[in-house]
Amino acid sequence: MARGNKGPGEKAKDFKGSMKRLIKNLGKWKNTMIMALILAMISALLALIAPNKLSDFTNTISDGLVPNTQKLTQITEEITNNLSSDKTQNKLLNINENITLTQEEQSILNDTLLKLQNGNNLALLSLPEKVLIYLLEDIKIDNTTITKQEQYKMLMLTSKMDKNNQENNLALLDELPKNIYNLVKPQIDMDKIKELSIFMAILYIISAIFNYIQSYSLTTVSNKFANKLRKDISFKINKLPLKYFDTHETGDVLSRITNDVDIIAHNLNSSISTLV
Repeated sequence: MARGNKGPGEKAKDFKGSMKRLIKNLGKWKNTMIMALILAMISALLALIAPNKLSDFTNTISDGLVPNTQKLTQITEEITNNLSSDKTQNKLLNINENITLTQEEQSILNDTLLKLQNGNNLALLSLPEKVLIYLLEDIKIDNTTITKQEQYKMLMLTSKMDKNNQENNLALLDELPKNIYNLVKPQIDMDKIKELSIFMAILYIISAIFNYIQSYSLTTVSNKFANKLRKDISFKINKLPLKYFDTHETGDVLSRITNDVDIIAHNLNSSISTLV
């Protein structure tokens, strides 16, 4: 009687038994299958790690395309701390003993002192240039000395910055003194880029090698298993009585020998990688 095609909702007659027989017949290639499974897992794991490292790679490039705001903040804090120190306050109170001021400059100084007494520390920026430079002290950041004149110019430029106008801010940063600009300018960490590039290349190469080995191993096993099945089927057919062929269509028998074996081999070849 013809086997016929299995309907869309039809269940296997003995799935558990079929799987047991399949595993039993694959016994001689057990080690190869286990190795392929392990390699497939490692390859998949490496493929999952790679995008994370690619994210670090793009973040490093993105960070290198914008000014170093942390360094800019550090310089600003150093200058601010110097201006708010007791030493600077004393220098400001006794400034007439060291600097000759015009009447206009003295008026600005008096207004500034009044504002400072009211808690407006930003008033220091309105001091005459020679007064503010006198109050400043040279500072050292990352082995780079920033002079009083450079600090003054930076203070004047940063006071013009507007948090809502980034284009204007970037243009002002380009006008910073050389020593300060070299500290805050956009700079891509090429050492980190190189390190990430090498790591990712190794990651992808190892993943590709493991994937190739497991694919080659499974293809070899599936082909050998298909060959074994065909030999077993051939041996079985040669022992069957003639009446079997009278009750089974020729297409059914050929389907078992060709299509079914090919389907088993194909599924065996792709099942592990798909499962992982």
